[in-house]
Amino acid sequence: ALIDTYQGKTKGTVEVKEAGSEDSTAQTLEFNSAAAVNEGSYKVMLKGAETQEYSLDTSSEEAYILIRCGVESELGTSWKQELIVFPKNKATEASAPEPEPEPEQKKEEKAGAREAVPSLAGVLLLVVACMQN
Repeated sequence: ALIDTYQGKTKGTVEVKEAGSEDSTAQTLEFNSAAAVNEGSYKVMLKGAETQEYSLDTSSEEAYILIRCGVESELGTSWKQELIVFPKNKATEASAPEPEPEPEQKKEEKAGAREAVPSLAGVLLLVVACMQN
């Protein structure tokens, strides 16, 4: 799914093409819509005032969401448009450094505590709530 939450005058388009293939044609995705993609590696490009590239490795067992975010403000702070890709690529997660082990005291404090794990449904609910405001 591709959701547009960007607030501002900058026009943007999102294109996707197979990674590593110079012959593949980029396909333009429509904002606030869903599209099916085959399992594989893709290059996602957010085009606007400048082009930003993102990698996306898809699996047939996952659903993915791309969110264009940012704000062009006349009075406050502005943030350029960018994409949030959820969930993160497995390759990116695998290359992340392992966290240091926690001391025993902290482990005991966390015992029984439920950690928040983001789900696709939770992210979608948050985005819809933000869009309604």
